Amino acid sequence: MGYAILSDGLYFLQCQQKLPSRQSLSTITKPNRFNSIDLWHQRLGHISKAHLCLLAPTYSLHFQENAKLKFYSACALGKAKRAPTSKGPIPPANQPLQLISTDIFSPFPPSIGGACYYCTFVDSHSRSVTVAFLKRKSKFPKRFKRFKELAESIHGHRIQILRLDPAGENHSNDFCEYLELNGIQLQPTPTNNPEANSLSEQRGGILDTIARCLLRQANLPDKLWAEGVAYSAYVSNQVPTSIHGAMSPEEKLTRATPTINNLRIFGCHAYAWVAKHHRRKLESTSTPCIYLGPERGGHAHCLWNPSTRRIFISKDITFDESKVELPDSTVTITMVHKVIQSKPQTTINRSVINTTPTQHVHAQPNINTRSTPNFTFNAEDTLSDLNALPIIAKVKKTSWLRGRVHHKV
Repeated sequence: MGYAILSDGLYFLQCQQKLPSRQSLSTITKPNRFNSIDLWHQRLGHISKAHLCLLAPTYSLHFQENAKLKFYSACALGKAKRAPTSKGPIPPANQPLQLISTDIFSPFPPSIGGACYYCTFVDSHSRSVTVAFLKRKSKFPKRFKRFKELAESIHGHRIQILRLDPAGENHSNDFCEYLELNGIQLQPTPTNNPEANSLSEQRGGILDTIARCLLRQANLPDKLWAEGVAYSAYVSNQVPTSIHGAMSPEEKLTRATPTINNLRIFGCHAYAWVAKHHRRKLESTSTPCIYLGPERGGHAHCLWNPSTRRIFISKDITFDESKVELPDSTVTITMVHKVIQSKPQTTINRSVINTTPTQHVHAQPNINTRSTPNFTFNAEDTLSDLNALPIIAKVKKTSWLRGRVHHKV
């Protein structure tokens, strides 16, 4: 405090301290505002409080202790970030099929069966994965219904929660009504937040990586990507995971020790046995093919015949794992497909007309179903063109009547 002396109409302030210079007085106007952290926050381009406290000693700025920044809409609009996601493994569910995570993966080139997408069904309890191939995304509800019926009948548990991305084909009124009637809780993940469905996203990335390596290893065409993904799913179910210790997803789910003795090198040469009624006397007893993985159950194998461009299932196979590439040439079995019958009372001319390479009939086992090599899903409708029976000419018995030869084909 000070006092002033009146002299000639003016007050002369009496101070014990020395007044600052005029220049200093002009720079310290409104000292509270000058040292306000909010003021310098706006002047310095809305930098964070940590940076303001860091530069304060350098520029002799003295902020109040425990000063807090006000809320600025400019910061909310210009510096918005995603919320941090939890790190570490996702804890498993208490029982099988309690929580199923699913996702549809981006379009691929059309496979042999015409599929362009595939979806995964990952069991949170065992981490086992089942794949299903789709021609269109709109077929997803149908695939899930088949997976649900088969999985629940095999494992004796009911699906309780279904976690999936909020895509339009996944939230149709009919599908939501089906889930409600079957007591399944729909758990959609936030939009543009794949981390919320990390279990299915990570497994899909693993399947893509393995399938890509398999196709490049054997130099196979990209149209066999579906078979590569199916083989990847089968292998990943047999490999132990860190969350289960030394147990594999297959063992955790079925409580049975899995086996890998039925596996061969993907894309290796395989020679499938040809039945006698599908070949002539001096023709080869096997046909060269490409190995595409074990069939469900592990007793048979899926093979691809490059010459006929068909996939079939066979059990009697000789493998050559030293060769992992497309064979240079394939053995084509030419069948008697037409018999020319002469007129009555004349010499019979029975000749064999060989077909072009694209019309050759290849002896191969009958194709009853085409299912992906996994433990809970049969995709017979996914690859519909693989369900057709092989084109095999069947020659019936020849009957001799009055010197004529009647051939029924």
